[in-house]
Amino acid sequence: MIRRPPRSTLFPYTTLFRSKDKILNKYPLLKDKLEKITNIKKKKKIIKKFFKEENNKKEKLMKKKLILFKKKWNPMNDIFFLKLSDFFGINFPKKIKEIKVFITLSPICPVNLKDHSFDLYYNFKQNQAMAVSMHELIHFIYLEKYKEIFSNGKQKYDNKLKFHLSEIIPFIILNEKKFQEILSYKHKTYNEYFNIIIEDKNLVLHIKKLFEKRKNFEDFLIKADSFMYKHRDRKSTRLNSSHIPLSRMPSS
Repeated sequence: MIRRPPRSTLFPYTTLFRSKDKILNKYPLLKDKLEKITNIKKKKKIIKKFFKEENNKKEKLMKKKLILFKKKWNPMNDIFFLKLSDFFGINFPKKIKEIKVFITLSPICPVNLKDHSFDLYYNFKQNQAMAVSMHELIHFIYLEKYKEIFSNGKQKYDNKLKFHLSEIIPFIILNEKKFQEILSYKHKTYNEYFNIIIEDKNLVLHIKKLFEKRKNFEDFLIKADSFMYKHRDRKSTRLNSSHIPLSRMPSS
C-alpha cells in the first residue's frame, strides 16, 4: 500500500455536487461564495480558485498529517491484509500491486477501482483516518469476492445494491473483535441505512443478523444480497433510488 503526498489536483466537481452539503459544511466561506450563483461554469471557476488557494495554504499541514498517518498505519499494514484475506476467504487480488492513498481537502473519501486508490480527508483524527482507510480497503476485496460468487449468473443481483451492501459490510466487519484488536475505534456507516425499516428492524440489523448466522462469508454474502434484492422495490427502503448518498461509491 503506497501513501503519496497530497494531491495538487482538486477533487472532482461531481463529488462536490453529489455530496455538496457535507463538503460545504466544512467550508462555510465557499458556501457563502456559491450561495447566489446559479451558473454552473461560474460555480466551477469559483470552486477551482477556492481549493487551489486552500491547497496552497494547507499543503505543509497535509504533508505533516501524511507522515503521522504512515507512522500509525505501517506497523499494522500486513496484519490487516492477512486478517482481511482470512475473513473473506480469498487472497487479495494479485492484479492490485498497490493501493494509493491521497491526502486531500475533501471530507468525502471516494474509491477509484481502476486507479486502485482512494482519498483521505487531511483533517481526520488518526483513529478515524485508520477506520476510514480500512473501510475503503475492504471495498477492493469485497468486490473481488462478490465477482467470484456471482460471476456464474445463477444468483440474482442488482449492481446498485452491490454498492449499498459494500457500505454496510465494513461497518459489521470492522466492529468484529479480531479487527477491533488493531483498530480500537467503533466504526460507523451512513445513518440512512439505519433509517431504512423493514419488518420493524433497520436494514443494518437485518444484515448483521445474517452475518451472525453465516456458515461462511460466501453463505452470508449470498443471503445478504438476496435480502437486499428482495426489498429493492419497496418504497420504504428506497434502495433502488439515489436518495441514499453514496459519497464513497467506487468509481467504475
